[in-house]
Amino acid sequence: MAAAMIGMARTINGLHDELTSLSKSQLQVAASRSEGSDFGDEFDPSQEKHSGAPPRHLSMFGIGTDSSAGCWLLSDHATSNSFDVSQATCNFLNCPSCFISPTSLSQATTLTITGCSTHRWGIGTGTRTRSGVWGYTFINRDSTNTMTVTDGSGSWVLSPLAYVHAYCDSASGSNRLYFTTTSVATLTVADGFTLSGGNFDASASTGTFQTGSGAISLNGDVTAASGFTLSSGNFDASGSTGTFQTSSGAVSVNGAVSMAQGLTITNGNFDASGSTGTFQTSTGAVSLKGSVTCDNGFTLSSGSFDASASTGAFSTGSGSVTFNGPVSVTGTNTFTVGTAGSGGATRLYGDVTVGGASAGQAADIDVFGAFRRYDHDIAHNVISSASDGVTLKGTLSLDGGTTVSSGNNLAIATYGTIVCDASTGGYTAVCRAT
Repeated sequence: MAAAMIGMARTINGLHDELTSLSKSQLQVAASRSEGSDFGDEFDPSQEKHSGAPPRHLSMFGIGTDSSAGCWLLSDHATSNSFDVSQATCNFLNCPSCFISPTSLSQATTLTITGCSTHRWGIGTGTRTRSGVWGYTFINRDSTNTMTVTDGSGSWVLSPLAYVHAYCDSASGSNRLYFTTTSVATLTVADGFTLSGGNFDASASTGTFQTGSGAISLNGDVTAASGFTLSSGNFDASGSTGTFQTSSGAVSVNGAVSMAQGLTITNGNFDASGSTGTFQTSTGAVSLKGSVTCDNGFTLSSGSFDASASTGAFSTGSGSVTFNGPVSVTGTNTFTVGTAGSGGATRLYGDVTVGGASAGQAADIDVFGAFRRYDHDIAHNVISSASDGVTLKGTLSLDGGTTVSSGNNLAIATYGTIVCDASTGGYTAVCRAT
């Protein structure tokens, strides 16, 4: 405790020595400035030399738009706050180095400072210019709108209820305001980060970009120049009404894919040849407009196989074809087995009906070649046919009239030939065996 009290005493004594070292000339300068004579927020360096020690200034300014103001009050306007500080442009007075917004702005405002490398001293009308480096203070008191400070080349945006310091120098003659650096080695934001304008550019970085576990909203276009990897969770674009487009490279979808609004392929192939799984469609219509090749069978488990709208041919393979249900050849279409001079055998195990019993349903059978009939007793019931006639072995029942055309005979085995040329009992063309 004693040591602390001794240190405090030394500090008080040091301050006392500095205060008593002020010369009368400095006190006179301070007094003249308080009366508004060439008042400013910086001392004239020609009057600051005393005992070789640098002066100390209190950062306390009056606010206004006259010669008593150490901090210039800006107007509530979007762009009219523009000052050439190398001239008397602050209400026909030299401008101070402090500028402050009203407590309430009706819109965002822009403050333009030009000619800072030859900024005049004081708020009077003196023409003395500054030499060296000096600072500026810009304050935004509005709680809603931003305040942009610019020198015409660079700018700094002040968020609501914020301030910034800037510097200018005379040696460069660049008339540039030097704001605090925008480059930081490490930045930790504890309560949100908002970018109200401009770009967020990390293209020069070789490090990673990692977010928190909360939701991320990317409201504009996103370009991934070197791949995009989703290590867990969902990729959900269900809320979008836009398109999803990939590049010309291969796209691998390793899990199940559900499409609520259709799939369209405008070019290229749809190739599932590497899959050992099944290919299943919905209950809606499926249109296959090109050729379809099935390497390992085609099964229709229900419904109809309808090619009625097609004008093309239906051709099977060289294997057997089984029709388990009725087969109809509609209209005037024909049914042909083989080709002329090269047809295979056709076997029908059921009854064959040609035509119908009703009027107008009769139909003919034309046989170009031999006609053979085999009953269950193959040895005795045979009808064989040659191109020059028909030979009957066994019983033949003719339930209707039988006509043998003119010039032809009906031969019955060893009984000879039946000739129908006799007359008897008033009948003519009576058949007799010869």
